[in-house]
Amino acid sequence: MNELVFLLEEPSARAMLEGLLPKIIPQDTFVRYLVFEGKQELKKLSKGRYQKISGSRAIGKLLTPDNIRSDSFRNLVTGIRKISTLYF
Repeated sequence: MNELVFLLEEPSARAMLEGLLPKIIPQDTFVRYLVFEGKQELKKLSKGRYQKISGSRAIGKLLTPDNIRSDSFRNLVTGIRKISTLYF
């Protein structure tokens, strides 16, 4: 079994990837998410205005890996595909 590890800045990124990755990587790949939890102070400073996980979870399932309208999304998908091709 292959393992793919993501180092993430926020739980919402994990939620998005959980919906997207099944469309990109082999099914037998074990995915581990290491979420950086250092944003507690940022939440306090922003007076509670922070990214909610539910929206990212919902959109992750709807994302299409072949959508190339966003440079950052295209780069994310390209990187994941390269990693899965090289190591799996």
